[in-house]
Amino acid sequence: MMFKTAVQSLQVAALLAFSTLSSHALESGRYFQAITTQGVIGKNLWYELDGEKVEIYANNTLRSLDYEYELVPNIVFYGDRVNSEGEPIPEAVASLPYSIEDLATKADRLLLIFHKLDNSGQRGPSYQILVMEDQLDSFPLGSFKFVNFTDAQIAVILGNENFLLKTRDQKIIVVSPPEKGDLTIQLAANKEDGEWERFYSNGWGHSADLRTIVFLTKLGNTIKPLRYRQYDR
Repeated sequence: MMFKTAVQSLQVAALLAFSTLSSHALESGRYFQAITTQGVIGKNLWYELDGEKVEIYANNTLRSLDYEYELVPNIVFYGDRVNSEGEPIPEAVASLPYSIEDLATKADRLLLIFHKLDNSGQRGPSYQILVMEDQLDSFPLGSFKFVNFTDAQIAVILGNENFLLKTRDQKIIVVSPPEKGDLTIQLAANKEDGEWERFYSNGWGHSADLRTIVFLTKLGNTIKPLRYRQYDR
């Protein structure tokens, strides 16, 4: 699978941070935010916006700031490399999840997950990019988005809500904040013998001005939730 290595790196990232938080006002429109599966993009990548070079910064613990993008099918990122004619060489390409016909009406917020490739000395791209839709209307404040990157079916109990996630499936659910304290969360996986095994139980902070994306990843023999929380403040 194209993004298998990126998912494996998310599993490593799960060791580093189970709950990460970013906080700034969210705007509707054509913006993307970025996360890396490992390491930092320290303004060594750039893309063009209205003819100007825009450098990006991203790491594996927080969503980046907003970056505006143009109405094009692909966002092309460049670095320091140039070809024999002095033209910049693409280091990564984010293909938008829309058809050409739908770009004008559907293009909106995106979450780009950058995975560094091991291609030292080669001419190919330096990163793979997993593109996820991140619109405020479908993934609003006050909601959770679960993405199951594992091969197991996952049962989720979140406050008073409960649902199943098939392998490679995702679900967005709006949850009312608790009157006090944290929101209870329990996760269980369906084993090969058909039995259910709870692998996670905790309390998560939640509020009406917060949205949380949760990647369910497998690390060794254990499934881990990796959270990226985002306030509109």
